[in-house]
Amino acid sequence: MPMNADQRLDQLEPLMSESMAILDQHTAQLNRHTAQLKQLISVATQHSDSLSYVLHEVIEIKTDMAEVKTDLADFKLEVRGQFAEVNTKLADVTMRLSDVDTKLADVDIKLADVDIKLADVDIKLADMDTKLVGMDTKLADMDTKLAGVDTKLAGVDTKLDLLLSQKGGSTT
Repeated sequence: MPMNADQRLDQLEPLMSESMAILDQHTAQLNRHTAQLKQLISVATQHSDSLSYVLHEVIEIKTDMAEVKTDLADFKLEVRGQFAEVNTKLADVTMRLSDVDTKLADVDIKLADVDIKLADVDIKLADMDTKLVGMDTKLADMDTKLAGVDTKLAGVDTKLDLLLSQKGGSTT
């Protein structure tokens, strides 16, 4: 059976009313979702700002780290250069100490030679002292003999004077 316009309108009204109720529910739900979406956008904006700040800080840290790495590399080069210089100077000092050790060994040998020569000189001086003591004894003997000769010469002089005085008295 066919429906007239009023009947159709009567059937359409509850459907419209139900559709409107469903539409109101969906609108309320959409409003809630919109509010939640606004909160999420606000949170996302805050996180985006935080992430932007963190990324900016990370970029600064990376820049600072690059500078530190460059400075560290320069420092390592400088330290290596100084180590090389220290090693060169240490080798030079070691060589000089070796030369000093060699010269000290030479001095020790020369001092040992001097000690031997001084010992020889001491022996020769002791021999000379012994010879001088012998010479002193011989000189004392010679002095005694010379004193005897002087006495004899004085006696001869006296006799000569006596003889001369006798000869001179007889010719006069």
